[in-house]
Amino acid sequence: TKEDGFPEGGFKKEFILIGCHRTGESIAFSLPKEKLLIIDFDPDVISYLKQRGYDYIFGDVSDREVMEKANFGLARLVISTSPDLEDNLTLLTAIKSMSKKPKIILRADTEKEAEILYKAGTDYVLLPNFTAGQYLGKTIAIDPDMEILRELKRSDLNLIRKIGFE
Repeated sequence: TKEDGFPEGGFKKEFILIGCHRTGESIAFSLPKEKLLIIDFDPDVISYLKQRGYDYIFGDVSDREVMEKANFGLARLVISTSPDLEDNLTLLTAIKSMSKKPKIILRADTEKEAEILYKAGTDYVLLPNFTAGQYLGKTIAIDPDMEILRELKRSDLNLIRKIGFE
């Protein structure tokens, strides 16, 4: 690595996660650490990631240097958990202009924002209430005896115990 802490030529990660608080944190713990780059501008989150050995960039994704160091064009998937519609549209525009485009998942706070992001070309829009409801509904539908609830509970409790920077 160079003196700024970035690998020579920037990162080459399969997954780029923008925002690692709450929703982002759950996503981060579910993806392979060695394939994940996290971008966040909260110093507490960065400290937490550093302690746990995650690759990260401290900064704002709208900063061109951050975009260059992250190498978005080399990723397979970019996920933004930021609820800011304008930031997400700016990110989407930047990614769509690349010759090699990763899939992109962007978060929305409302159904109207989700429609805007889909019309702009987002591969999937994360609406936390929709996504959680669909996941639970499908889980119950495939397991009518609800045996899966015990496994989900165990998994969630393990995740809750891992989390702890708030």
